[in-house]
This record gives sequence, C-alpha cells and structure tokens, in this order.
Amino acid sequence: MEKHKNIPAAATWDEKGYWQLGEKNEAGKEIGIWKGWRVEGQLYWTTAYGDGNPPFLYTGFHPDGTISQEGNWYGDNKWLGIYRWTKSDNPTTEPFPGGGGEKNPIIWMAEFDYKEEGIITAQRYYNKKKQRVSMDGELLPERPVTVPENAHYVSKNLASDGAAFWVVGPVDARIGKYIGDYAEYDLNGNTILKRVYNPETFSVVEQYTYENGKLFNSGLYKPDEKLFQTYHPDTDPPVVKESKLYRNKETDEQITQYDVEGNMLYSARLEEVNDQHKRRYYNGTLVFEGIRNADHAKAPSLVRYFYAGGAILIDYTSNGDGTGLWRLYDETGQELLTLPVLNETEANKKNSWEKFLPFFSSYKNDTSEADWTVVIDNFKTTHKRFVIREKIHALPVPEHLENELKKVDWTTIETAMTDGGKKLPVAINGLLAEEEELAIAGSNTIWYEIEHQGSIYEATYKVATIVARMLPFYTDKPTVQANGLSFLYEVLSQSGIDYHKKLFKELVTAFKPSIQFIIQRATDKDDAIAFQAQYLLCQTGKFIPEGENILKQEWLNPLHSDFRKAYAAFSLGDFYLNAKQEEKLIAEFSAAFPTETNKLLRLVLAIQLASATKKEALDPWLAELAEALTSPEAIEEDFDKLQPFIADFDVQEYVLMVLESAGKEKLEAHMDLLVEALPGAHALKQVTLFEVMFPILFPNRAALKKNTPVRKKALLAAAAVIDAHPGFLNHKEVFIECEIPYDSNKLRQLAAQ
Repeated sequence: MEKHKNIPAAATWDEKGYWQLGEKNEAGKEIGIWKGWRVEGQLYWTTAYGDGNPPFLYTGFHPDGTISQEGNWYGDNKWLGIYRWTKSDNPTTEPFPGGGGEKNPIIWMAEFDYKEEGIITAQRYYNKKKQRVSMDGELLPERPVTVPENAHYVSKNLASDGAAFWVVGPVDARIGKYIGDYAEYDLNGNTILKRVYNPETFSVVEQYTYENGKLFNSGLYKPDEKLFQTYHPDTDPPVVKESKLYRNKETDEQITQYDVEGNMLYSARLEEVNDQHKRRYYNGTLVFEGIRNADHAKAPSLVRYFYAGGAILIDYTSNGDGTGLWRLYDETGQELLTLPVLNETEANKKNSWEKFLPFFSSYKNDTSEADWTVVIDNFKTTHKRFVIREKIHALPVPEHLENELKKVDWTTIETAMTDGGKKLPVAINGLLAEEEELAIAGSNTIWYEIEHQGSIYEATYKVATIVARMLPFYTDKPTVQANGLSFLYEVLSQSGIDYHKKLFKELVTAFKPSIQFIIQRATDKDDAIAFQAQYLLCQTGKFIPEGENILKQEWLNPLHSDFRKAYAAFSLGDFYLNAKQEEKLIAEFSAAFPTETNKLLRLVLAIQLASATKKEALDPWLAELAEALTSPEAIEEDFDKLQPFIADFDVQEYVLMVLESAGKEKLEAHMDLLVEALPGAHALKQVTLFEVMFPILFPNRAALKKNTPVRKKALLAAAAVIDAHPGFLNHKEVFIECEIPYDSNKLRQLAAQ
C-alpha cells in the first residue's frame, strides 16, 4: 500500500487499519514513544511505552491534529485512572461516549474514572469553557458536602420523575450496568436511594429508600427469599415498623409488626403447601388449615380453625349432598353456633373456606385484635347476616308491593351484577320492613345491584320508582317512610341520575302522592332530615311545582342558620334550573346578592346566577367566584357540607367548573386574583389555579408571545412555582397539557419579551 508523504518511510502497516512506528527492546517489548497514522497521513495516536512496563499513556488525535482521547493503558482492554474524550470543531471519525452527550453541542469533554478493568467509578462532563455540566449540558449546581465527590449530576430533563439528583456507583462499562454500592441524593444532599448490585448477575440484592433524608423502606433479595421492611418515621437510628418475608417462590408470606422501640407486636404467616392446601399462623401458632378438593363439585377434605391453645374453634362438616355445616365451639369443645353452607361448589369457586380469617392485607401496625378474636367476630357477623336473610325471605309481601313488583322482569333487567335482578324483589320488601336490621340488609343488597363505581342502571330507576310509589301505603309507619325517603335521597344524589330522561321522569313523578310528606320533612327542625327532603324537592322542579314556595321560605327564614339558608338557596336555584325557570332565579337571586353579607350565601347565589346566565354573567358575580377560588379558607369547611350538590369536588374545583361556563373573555379580567394567589397556595391547589389560568390567558401558543401585564405576571409566577417545586409531576402535567414550557428560564424569557 502506498504511504502518504507525511508518514515516515520506516512505518509499518497494522491490520487494524493504520501505519505505526516505534522501538522495541531486546525482549520484543514496545518502548519509548510509538505513533500511529491514518491512511490519509494525519497523526492518529501516540503511546508512551517508557521502559515497556505499564501504565502506557495513550493519546488519540482528531484528523485536524487536536487531542481526542487521553488515558493510561495497561495492555489488552485494561485502562485505569482518568480517561478523557474531547470533541473537535471540525469533522472527525473519533468516538465520544454515548448516552446523548455525543450529539449535544454543549458538551465538549468527558472524563471517566476507571478503578479496575472495565469498571467506571465516576463520570464528568464539561462544556467548551471547561465548566462542569450534566450529561445533557446543564451547568451543575453546587455539590452538597454530603454528596461524594465522584457522584455525577442528573438534570431534571433526564430524571424519570422530573426531579434532578446526584448519583454515584460503579458501572461495568462493558455492558452498561451498575455493580456494587449505588446511591442517589437530592439537591440538598439528602439520601434518596441506596442499592447494592450483584457484580455477577447485575441484579439488585439490597435496596433502601429514604424520605426527607430518613430511611423509609428497604428490600433484601436472595435467590428464594425476599424481605421488605418499612420503618417508623421519627426514630434515630431507624426502627423497623413492618417486615414482609416471602419464601418458597413467594407461596410462603409472613408479615411482622413492631412498635417504635423495635419490640414485636405480632406476626402473621400464610403458608401455601400446594394449590389446594393452605395454613395460616398467628405469632407462630396455627390458626387455620384447609385442604380443598381440586374438583369444585366435591367438598374439602379438611377445614379447621384453632384457638391459641390448639383447641378447635370452627370446623366444617359436609353432608355429602353438596351442602354442609359450619360449627363454632368454645375452648372446651362446647358447640355455640352453627351455620349452613347451601352450595359447596360455589364455596369452592370463591374459596369461602377462609372467609372467617382477616384479609392478609389488613394486618397493620395499629391492628389490636388477635386472629382468634377476628375469626369469632366474623363468624358471628356472618351468622347474623344469615339469620337476617332468612327473616327477609320469610316476610310476607303486601299486595300493593306485589302488584308493582310484577310490572318488572327481574330476570332481564340491567343491574350492576350479572344475576342481581333476581335478588331485588326480596330486598325491596326488606327495605320496607319495620325492623331496622331487615331494612338495612335490604338496602345493602339493593345498592350492590343498582350502583357500581359511579355507574347506574335500569334497575336503579325501577327500584327507586317502586319505593316512591310505596310511600303513601306506609303513612302509619313513619320509620318505613323515613327509610324509603332516605333511600330515594341517595338514589337522586347519584351523578348523572337525570341522564335517562324517560326513566328519570317516571321516578320523579312517582313522588307526587307523597309530596306533602316530603314538604313536611323539608321544614323539619332536624337539619339532616330537612336537607334530604329539600334536595328531593329541587330535583322535582320540572314535574312537581309545589316545592318552590317551601324552598323559598327556608332560604329567607331569618330564624335559620346561615348554612341552612345557603342549603335552601342552593336547592331553590337547582329547582329553577331543573324547571327551566332561569328568569325567576336571576330575578330573585340578583336582587338578594348585593345586600347579602354571609360569604357562603353570597357564593351560593353567585354560583347559581353564573350557572343560569353563563356568558352573560355579571362581573360582581364572577369576582365573588374568583375570590372563592383564590381564598377558599373562610368557606371551604361549610362548602364541603353542601352535599350532594357538589359531589366530591372541593370549593375550588366546583367554582372552576362554574367559571368555565362564563367564557374566557370575561374571565381574563379576573385573572390577577389567581396569579397573586399562586405563590402562597399549596402545591396541589396550584394545580387547580394553573388549570384555570392557562387556558384563559394562553389559549394558543401565539398568546405566549403577545404579552399583556397579567400574562407577564402569570409567566413569572409560574416560573417561581417551578423553582419552588422542581419536577412536581402534577404541575408538569398541566403545563404539558396546556402547551406551556415547563422550564422556569424559558418562562422568564417569554415574560421579558
């Protein structure tokens, strides 16, 4: 191969792709300075072999002649000490460490510390001014003295949770995995996390997490054993609060609780001998053993609960026909109670044989009852439910109720559970029983079938309509009427109950025969009774007008408390809205608003007025809402009691929804209040304020570059919040959703435009 003119004639070709030249001693070892050249003639590298004994200083060069790499080589793939990479201003074929820095124009130099072959113990990055930066080019903050010198900085942009931190730990550079001791620190120098990695498998064998610099929990991992521990928050040194030990492929689980002095409170253990055979222990003593049959049609071969001394507490005997009997004993063996099982197959499917044990997840540090006590209580509770269920099934069904029940096909009606409709006729009869425990049991069964996680069904309306139609038949039984009315209140309190217009109308008009009874209760001295009835009246506004005058009287009654008047005002407002009589609402509430002095009542009036007028809402009403949004402290406790009008929303969330209906143009004039409230608000409340401000002040990206005084204040306030709560995910999500830069520096730059 022809040599470039810049390459010495004595240089020899190396199959690795370069020309090289240097001396060797009598033993054939390289000595002195060796040089390598690229085919194009540029100096490629130099290696200082000295007398032939390592370390050998290696220097790499970019094609423009500037240094690209420097480090001490010990032969083969062994490098020790500091190894440095430097970029070039010109095109180059020289490598730079991966991880993003190779493409980042801010990063100019990288240094890795090698303490043994292939193992990095420190990483440092620099910009062109030789200032320390993170892997993405951010200037490093001051390193707290508690953070080791060899730790490297991870900026918030690279952190998984958006919170910057320091990290230290050896890395096997050959595969890019941590080994040995690893630690993370927050920007104040508090320990966040510690781990120990297995150097052969690279898996975590120990882990410790910290909160506010104190040990919070830990995990120890062995091949067939895992130990997780949490610690009491205010002890020094740390004291274990709870430990969870998993063995035998996690089929054996033991939980142990400790007091603040480290003394064991109790322990519970679940042992799965196999899929069918289980045991439970409390403080090391057997409390339960069950052996099920893999064939669900067959009875278990053994089910027993034990007292602390080993005596049988509960056992199960099969009758051999798919049914059986539970027996509860005292410690002398005397039978106390029996409980039949009517379907062993179903019990097998649901694994009901362990039903009297406490849930394993229920063991907490403040659990005070031993398993034996819980088992006895659970048995007695189950027995009582069985007796009540039998009583409900034995209740005669009045003719007036039976006639209503026949109008519904309970086998096909839509319910929360697949076969729940079949249970409802008996449950409705139970709800209308005079005996309180039967009424409670009936109500519980009904709710299980007519509501699930906020969803309502055809059965919700049908059951409530029947109950409403039954009320006139129980005028001589006030307890039944009161229970029925409370049930109807709970049904009409469900979110979205009026979505199904036809069924809702049928339900509400079923109140007509009982309207005088409801009105009577709406003026009851007991607030709880009155509020339930008033809510029912407000829901009937479209179909039953009689409630209007009563609600108005309740609102204006000078003898009532301010809260009761506020509740009545809310009810009256909803009555008008439901009846499509917004003009009445606006006339009456707008006349009362200017002279009303009670803060809660003023807010209720403003809410109803803004709800009725929407984009025509007047500034004084909106100002009242904005003030409640920024300074809710004076009213939030009472506002939270305005159920079910406000559902689960707090005052700020509810007012936010009302404000949104007024339109963005009107609201911008009231944003100063929100901006001023930002710095002093709780972090989670700031989320609510951002959700209001951003869509109004910055409806699109162009608005970010069109400053107004209030927009400038909002940008600066948002920047201050980011600095005060770096990486707070709830904040970040709102910024991203509203397309606002989640970067305090960028926000300040926008504000300065």
